Amino acid sequence: MITTLGIAVLNRGDLLFRAIKSVDHPIQNLVIVNNSNGQDPGVAEVCRQVELRDFPNAGLFEEIKVHTQKNLGCGPSWNHVFRNHPGPWLISGNDIAFLPGSLALMDETAEKNPDAAIVFGDGYNVFLMMPLGLEKVGFFDENFYPAYYEDCDHWRRGVLSGAKLVGVDGFKRLHGESTDPADSSKGSNTVRSNQEYLRKNGITMQNNWEYYVRKWGGAPAKEIYQTPYNKDVPMTFWELDAVHRQKNDLW
Repeated sequence: MITTLGIAVLNRGDLLFRAIKSVDHPIQNLVIVNNSNGQDPGVAEVCRQVELRDFPNAGLFEEIKVHTQKNLGCGPSWNHVFRNHPGPWLISGNDIAFLPGSLALMDETAEKNPDAAIVFGDGYNVFLMMPLGLEKVGFFDENFYPAYYEDCDHWRRGVLSGAKLVGVDGFKRLHGESTDPADSSKGSNTVRSNQEYLRKNGITMQNNWEYYVRKWGGAPAKEIYQTPYNKDVPMTFWELDAVHRQKNDLW
């Protein structure tokens, strides 16, 4: 059984509600990390409805929790779910809609691969983190704030660690405004639907790219280092870079 479904959200409450209503497989805990700190009325209203179980498939979830706070960022929100709720943890973007049967396929794939560290439905848009994944690959590096390149970093650590990374054959979803499961071009609706977020993301995404290069000696697919920071440290290792994080404190 998928124990916890964690969804972080900053805006687009309509897509968040669509994501939740698309779940068609029993999951013990639904956890929403509301990063709008109550400032987005659409997200706040959806969170209120979800806490009241005012949605058609509420019976699929045993427990529902909403954590409302200042923007933690993407990777840190996922870490928050890992640290505060039991696994295995299904992590999904709030702009994802699961197509019928896909979550059952993910659960089945995990059961058939008990030695898997991470089971991927749609890359880091939808993935199932197993406890072994935290042990071998580790938590997400919270220097990648608020988002972008945390997935590249985690994937590289996963590959270099020798962890078993498994894909789900036949998994289908809609991403963002797309009506075709094969189309990912209309995803990333958090920044696309807000001009100020888009402006800030242009700055912080570049800063995150520079941090990635410092950490791995090159851009994604051009890395040189075989260990984080080229140090004698485990793949799970990362340390907070206060100077870098201060540069990204725009959110």
